[in-house]
This record gives sequence, structure tokens and C-alpha cells, in this order.
Amino acid sequence: MQKAVRKHIIVVVFSIFLCSAPGIVNAEALSPKDPYSWVRYFNDPLLEAAVQEALNNNYDLQKALARIEAAKAAVARAQAGLKPTLNLRARALELVGLEGPGYSAFAKGVSVIADWDIDIWGEGRLELDAQKARRNALYADLAFARQSIVVETVKVWFLAIETGRQMDLAEKSVETYRNVVTIVEVKYKAGAVPKQDVNLANADLARAEEAYLQVQGANKEATQTLKLLLGRDPGGEITLSENLPDILPYSSGNDSPQLAAERQDLLAARYRHDATSLNLEQAKKKNYPNIQINSSANKLSKELNILTDSNNAFATFGASAEMPLMDGGRNKADTLAAKAEEKEARIGYQKKSLEVRHEVQEALANDELLQKRKEFLEAALAESAQDLGLAQKQYEAGTIDAIKVIYSMLRVEEAEIKLLHLKTAQLMQRADLYVILGGVLHEK
Repeated sequence: MQKAVRKHIIVVVFSIFLCSAPGIVNAEALSPKDPYSWVRYFNDPLLEAAVQEALNNNYDLQKALARIEAAKAAVARAQAGLKPTLNLRARALELVGLEGPGYSAFAKGVSVIADWDIDIWGEGRLELDAQKARRNALYADLAFARQSIVVETVKVWFLAIETGRQMDLAEKSVETYRNVVTIVEVKYKAGAVPKQDVNLANADLARAEEAYLQVQGANKEATQTLKLLLGRDPGGEITLSENLPDILPYSSGNDSPQLAAERQDLLAARYRHDATSLNLEQAKKKNYPNIQINSSANKLSKELNILTDSNNAFATFGASAEMPLMDGGRNKADTLAAKAEEKEARIGYQKKSLEVRHEVQEALANDELLQKRKEFLEAALAESAQDLGLAQKQYEAGTIDAIKVIYSMLRVEEAEIKLLHLKTAQLMQRADLYVILGGVLHEK
């Protein structure tokens, strides 16, 4: 009989486990996709390496990964709540008065106990799904944080390159203004120009020198910021690309809203709303009865032979139901709190969705506007270059003096500086646009 009892208990316990096993979800499948694939559009291997370095060395991402590990543990805990428990219990007890006055005996026993809370109303599965939604929200948060770090690194990278080029142009302008001062002073000594022209030339030179110092400071600041993003020592060296990359015209098409709908920050808001909705449904079922199945296999010492004829081994089977009758309003308060949290998350998701739509429209409009401005500045540079060519020919023919040629050169340099600055702004805007559209953009 003892063997039969053991066999029956094993069958019951394994049957409980098999019936309650939830579906397994591969958490790694929810991991964020490559967050910087769009960086390859800029065709800059040094930039791609810098982006990877920034992702590897960012402390905020490491903290986000720790939060995901905690969320995965919460999912595992919720999954465990749907499964039966199996416990081993050892007991020792004093038996008194079983065979008459003064009788006393010491008995020992061991039991294997299986309990299973049947999730008949789906409350446990709602909790599991809510924890999965929270985990997915953290994955989306991580993906968006990675995208944000990538775009920040890309923008600072472009800014460091631009300010380096601006330093070269500013230094060239300083040298040009020095030549202007020299020529004007010679003319002043010859009585060809008044003293006022000398003062104006020196003032222009001073402004050019100040502009050089300003762009030098901006370059140093951009370089140090880039080192911080990459996790490098502030005194270390950093190798940048020589020139800014070319930017391709884009084709937004009709799928921009669909692309933006997959943005990770919007997905995170949606997952959080899903979690609160599930928790609300779970709270509404708190007043439903809870049903539990229990079984155990027991082995006791011979002192309890009078209680059983099964050679001190016996099994128990049973079921219980429990339903709250009066809890002081606790379940009602929990439901109201869950309803408020669901409302807050729903409003947050609606707000984020509206913000995303506005960001898409604004980013597309800004990208188009910058492209038009670039075309005008390129035309201005071309016209200034032609003017400089004509001025040089006129100077060689002796029809104008050198000062007019120099001023034509300054107009060319000014157009180059403006075009360089606008190209950087356009590259930064394109990086923002990639992220706003969820990391996808159709290039022409």
C-alpha cells in the first residue's frame, strides 16, 4: 500500500505541474534592435566606431539593463505563482494520553506537500501579463535611451568636425583682415584714405580675432563633450573625420506616421498602459473565490500506529475555497487605485502619441526648410566665387586696387562659413529625423 500511495502522489503532483505550466516567452526576442543602423547612411567608419564606444561605456544604459533584470525576475515570480508548490516538511511531536493516563511518546514524521491555487478567474495570468508588459516597457525604454545616446554622439561628432573646420576658416579670415589693415595703413600714409578707414580696418580685424577665439572655445567644448560621451579621459586624444559627410535627399513617403508609431518611447508608453489595464482587471477579481487543491504524502514513526493501518504511511487529498466577505473596503480601494493608475497611463500614452505626430511633422518641415536654405547659400557662394574671379582679373588689368579683391575674398569666406554651419545643422536635423521616425528613413 505504501508504494501505491507514493506512486499516486507522484502522478498527482506531476499532473498538477503539467496542467499549470504557462506559455514560455523568449525575453531575448524582445531585446532592442540595432539602435544605430541608420548611422551607416553617413558612410563614416570613425563615427560608427565612436557610436559603438559610447554605447559600451554609458552608465545610464548599464542601470537600465539592471532594471530589466529586475523586471525579468518579476515575470518569473508571476509565472511561478501559476504553478503548484511542492514542499518537504519534517515534524517532531510529543504524544500524550493516547493509551491511558501517564502515557507519553515521542513521534517523528516527514511529509511531501503539494498545493496549487487554481487560477480559475485568470487573476494570476493577468498579473503575469502585466509584469510582461512592464518588462517590455523597460526594453523599449532601453532601446530609446540607446537611440538618444546614438543621436547625441552623432550630433556632437558633427559639431566637433564643424568647429574644427570653422577654426581653419576663421584663421584664414584673420589673415585676410590683417592684409586689409596693411593695405589701408599704406594708403593712409600716402594720403589716399582718411584715418577713419584705418580705424574701421582695425575694428574688423579685432572682430575676426574674437570670432576665432570664440570658435576655438566651441571646438574645445565639443571635443570634451564627445570624450565624455565616449567615456574617455578628458586629457586623451580623439581622432575625427576630416570633413562632414554628404547628406542625401530624403523621401518621406506616406509611411511616416506608421514608422513613428513604432518609436520606442511611444511603445514604452503603450506597454505601461497595457500593464495598468491588466492590473485593473486583476483588481476587479479580488472578490472572487479562491480555489486551492492540496495533496500530501506522509511517513510517520511507529508511535502513531494506532492512527493508521498503512504501516505509518498515508496520503491526503483535498480542495478548499475561500472568498472574502468583509475586508474593510480594502479591495474596493485597490480597484479605485488601479483605475486611477490606468487612467493616468492612458492619458500619458495619448499625450505621447500626439507629441510624436507633432514631432514628425515639424522634423520633416525643418528638414525640407534646411535643404532649401542650403540651395540658396550654395548659390550665394557660387556668385561670390565668380565675383572674386572677376575682381582678380580686374586687379591684374589694373582697373581696381587690391583692397577690393580682398573684400571679395572675405565675402567668399563668409559664405563658406555660413554654408558649413548650415550643413552641420542639416546633418543634426537628419539625425533627429532618423530617431523621430523610429530609426528608419527612405533615402533617395
